[in-house]
Amino acid sequence: MFCIINETITNYCLGAGFMNKDSLIKLYTDFADAIPQIIWILNRSGYLVAANSKWNEYTGNSGNKSDLESFVHPNDLRYFSEMFLNKEPGGTPFHIKIRIKGSGSDSFESFSAAISPIHEALGGEYWVGVLSESKSNLNELEFKLRSMAEDLVLAKKDFEMADQMKNFFTANMSHEIRTPLGAILGFAELLHDEKITLEERHMFLSKIKTNGTQLTKIIDEILDFSNIESGTIDIEFSNFKLWQFLNEVKLYLEAKAREKNIIIKFDFDPGLPEIINTDSRRLRQILINIISNAIRFTDHGLIKVTVASLKKDTDISAQNNQAVLSICVSDSGLGIKKEQQGNLFSPFYQGDSSTTRKYGGTGLGLAISRKLARSLGGDIVLVKSEIGQGSTFEVLVKVGVVDHAYAGGRDFPHLLKNETQVDPFKNLEILVVDDSPDNQLLLKRLLSRCGAHVQFADNGLQCIKQAKDHDYDLILMDIQMPVMDGLEATRKLRNSGYKKPIVAITAHAMKIDMEQSMKSGCDYHLTKPIDRQSLLSTIYHLARKTNKTGTETQNEKLQI
Repeated sequence: MFCIINETITNYCLGAGFMNKDSLIKLYTDFADAIPQIIWILNRSGYLVAANSKWNEYTGNSGNKSDLESFVHPNDLRYFSEMFLNKEPGGTPFHIKIRIKGSGSDSFESFSAAISPIHEALGGEYWVGVLSESKSNLNELEFKLRSMAEDLVLAKKDFEMADQMKNFFTANMSHEIRTPLGAILGFAELLHDEKITLEERHMFLSKIKTNGTQLTKIIDEILDFSNIESGTIDIEFSNFKLWQFLNEVKLYLEAKAREKNIIIKFDFDPGLPEIINTDSRRLRQILINIISNAIRFTDHGLIKVTVASLKKDTDISAQNNQAVLSICVSDSGLGIKKEQQGNLFSPFYQGDSSTTRKYGGTGLGLAISRKLARSLGGDIVLVKSEIGQGSTFEVLVKVGVVDHAYAGGRDFPHLLKNETQVDPFKNLEILVVDDSPDNQLLLKRLLSRCGAHVQFADNGLQCIKQAKDHDYDLILMDIQMPVMDGLEATRKLRNSGYKKPIVAITAHAMKIDMEQSMKSGCDYHLTKPIDRQSLLSTIYHLARKTNKTGTETQNEKLQI
C-alpha cells in the first residue's frame, strides 16, 4: 500500500506539474484520508507536519498535528528521531516498530511503520509514513530488546564519562600531590647547603611547612570524598561557643587573606546565641573551604563574610530549639560562567583547564562542602555570580540553640602558656612506640623541649616488656608496626591491668580506625602528620592523672 500511494501521487504530481510544497503535502493528505491506515507526512528532522483523519480518529488529536511526544512512547520517539538523523535527503525507505497511545488510553499499542521519501523534485525534504497495527509477541520482544540496547548505550556513556573523570582525577591528583611534594623535597635539599643564610633557612623551612600542610589537605579531601561516597563520613554533634568558634575561623582566614593583600571583612549579627549544637569540626571545614576558595579566586578587592542571625522561617524546617545558621560569602573575584554554574558542585569539576592550571585544586572542595552541609541538615547554594564581578555563596546549617549549656568541644581544652609553665611536662615519663626512627626523633624533640623524659620501643612486643619493667606516665602508640601492632599491644596491656593513658598516634585516619583504637583500650586517637598543638594538649590533659602537670583550669590554653 505504501509503495502504491507514493508512486501514484508522485506520477500525478509530475503530470500535473505540482512543484509547490504546500500543495504537494495537501495532495498527499487528501489521498491519505481515503486510506484505512494511519498516514504521516514528516519533515527532514522527523517532525510530523500533517496526518490523515485516521490519525486524528485514533489519537483524538484534532488540533496540533505536529505533536508526536504526547502519543508516541518516549523510547521509540528517541529511536525514531535518531533514524532520521542518520538518513540522507531523499534516502532509502525504512521500516520501524513504534508504540502509540490512543485516545482515552494509558497504554501503548504496537504499530509497524513504513517510511519513504516523497517526490525527489522537493529535494527529499519530506517523508511519508504508513502505520499498520501489529500485536505479535515478536514485536513486544523487539521493543524489549530495543529498550535493553538503549540502556546499554546509556550505561556505556556513563561508563565512558566515569572513565574520563577518573583519568582527569588521576592526572590532576598526580599534579596536585607532586607539586607540594616537589617543593618539600627541593627546599629540604637546599637546607643541606652550608652557605645559606639564617634568613634563607627560615624561609625554606616555612616553604616546607606550607607545602606539607597543602599536601595534607589534599589527602584529607580525597579521604573525605571517599567516606562521603561510601556513606561512612563521621558526624559528631556537640555543644560549643559560637562566638569563640567564629573568631577562630576569622583569625585563620584573615592570615590567609593577608598573604594575597586582600581585605576580608567579617560581619557578625549581634543577635547570634552564645552556644549552639552541631558538628563544629565539619562546620569549620565547610567555612574554611568556601572562604578559602573566595581568597584563591580573588586577586584584589574585598571578601565579605556575613553571619546572619538564626532564621526559623526557611525552607529548611526548624522545630523547637532547632534553627538555621546562615553564612554568606561574597567575593570580588573571577566570577563563574552561567554554563558552568550547573556543574559547580559536581566532583572533580573546575570550570576549565586554564582555571585548573592557574589556581590548582582537586575539584572536590565544593562537592565535599555541600555534602557535609547536607549532613548537618543544611545546604550550600550559589546565590549569584557575574564574570569579573565575583560570586556569593550561602552556607545554611541546621543548629540547636543551647544558650545555657557549657560548650564542651570535641578536642581537649588547651592551656595558656605563662611564666610558671616553662616545662609543662617536667619529670613526665613517656614511652614512644613507633618503628620509624624519623618519628621517634621528631617526638623526642617535641616532648623533650617541654621537659618530658622520653624512651622508645620499636614494636608492640617491646612496648609490653618495657611497660612491665618501668612505670611510664603515658604511652604514645603507633598502630601499624612489625612483630606486634599497636592495637594488639594495647589490648594485652589493658588485659594485664595497665591503667595509665595510651594515645594512638597513627597514619590511619578513617573513622573505623579511630573506633578500633578506642575499642582496643586507647584513651585518644591522633593522626599523622603530627599536629604539635593537639599532641601537647592531649598529653597534658591525659597526664593530669599522674598529678605531674599541675592543675588545669577551664580557660587555660597551651601555646608552646
